[in-house]
Amino acid sequence: MRISQEADYALRIVGHLSKIGEGKRCDAKSIARDAHLPQRFAVKILRKLNLAGITKSYRGAYGGYAVNRNPADITFLEVVECIDGPLYINKCLMDIKKCSDGSAGNCITRKRLQVINTKICEMLKESNFSDYMEK
Repeated sequence: MRISQEADYALRIVGHLSKIGEGKRCDAKSIARDAHLPQRFAVKILRKLNLAGITKSYRGAYGGYAVNRNPADITFLEVVECIDGPLYINKCLMDIKKCSDGSAGNCITRKRLQVINTKICEMLKESNFSDYMEK
């Protein structure tokens, strides 16, 4: 399992917007510069974050982007899954028909991987953007 570069960028974007404060707007160019990522990816990712309700876009001269909720209520898991979809450390956890040993998912390996996968997801769900907020 590997979080994609796009998901990494999304975490940085949400972290940056959380740092400037809930409801405070920032344009895509500044987000890209301050989060150290290409602007074209920032815009693409911000569209996905907007659709998921994590960020909100504003039009006009004073437009830009802002986190749509309190950063403490936005989890790392939510951001990663917004970009990459559900996390699975092995393809058999996603689809039991993809079991490589032919045991239809009844193997000990799958059961153990399921426990590990669940713990990883729980840790990502427990991590939020409250540490990024202005203090």
